[in-house]
Amino acid sequence: MSVPHRRHGFTLVELLVVIAIIGILVGLLLPAVQQARESARRSQCFNHLKQIGVAFHNYHSTHRRFPVGAAWKPWTSQGGLGWHVSILPYIEQENLADEFDMGLGAIDPPNLFLGAKHVSIYDCPSSVGGVDPFAPANTSWVVANYAGVTGAGRSGDLIPMVAGDTICGDYFKDGLLPPAKANAMKNVLDGSSHSLAVGERTYQLRAWLKGGVNEPTMWRCLFSTKNLSLGINSNPAVYDFDATPRGVLFNDLFFGSEHPGGANFLFIDGSIHFVVDNIEFSV
Repeated sequence: MSVPHRRHGFTLVELLVVIAIIGILVGLLLPAVQQARESARRSQCFNHLKQIGVAFHNYHSTHRRFPVGAAWKPWTSQGGLGWHVSILPYIEQENLADEFDMGLGAIDPPNLFLGAKHVSIYDCPSSVGGVDPFAPANTSWVVANYAGVTGAGRSGDLIPMVAGDTICGDYFKDGLLPPAKANAMKNVLDGSSHSLAVGERTYQLRAWLKGGVNEPTMWRCLFSTKNLSLGINSNPAVYDFDATPRGVLFNDLFFGSEHPGGANFLFIDGSIHFVVDNIEFSV
């Protein structure tokens, strides 16, 4: 006579307990995974700035000066080209550099369609990046996450805004990368290890090839370099460029990042430091 075989299995209660335990474990692990991913993105961002720093110093070794922060051109040329274009030969982008005509504006052929080319070290993996919303029709100019520092405007070292300008504002000239001026290492008076060269930005980004627009009776807008006039990761709801009236003028658009607590900056000596956003602004 055969003995009936009794099947063993999970009860509904047991299944629910297992699912609950798995859910708790996933909940505990997910922040750690996200933190690890952000740490990797932040390291890659750090690396990009490091490469930019090496390029700046190689440029200086060749030309005995650093690149101009931004070349001026009128709005009809979408502005001049910026330092991002000048250092292309020093970031293994010689072929792309050869396609540019540095004497022309961003919108002028052959430069017009080159802004759509993606240069990976000009973006931070933590940022959404994207396309310049003000790019000319039929182009897709890629934005840059890194901007040069024009300075802090100490001792009134600035060019005042054009009368009636409600868009661009002043621009400073006491930093490494003001427009239309090429500084050499000898011009760095505060020490290269204490002076900022390039920093991260995430708000109101523009195309990497654009330098500056100069309309002498209207405005002077800088794309590739910015004033250091507001704190890192300032609140865009307070300093809203699209507000009426504007909460911040274009040249003062603040530095910041998607990394919690601050942003990476390249210093003139080539070192990279994470500057916390609660640092005293005067420092």
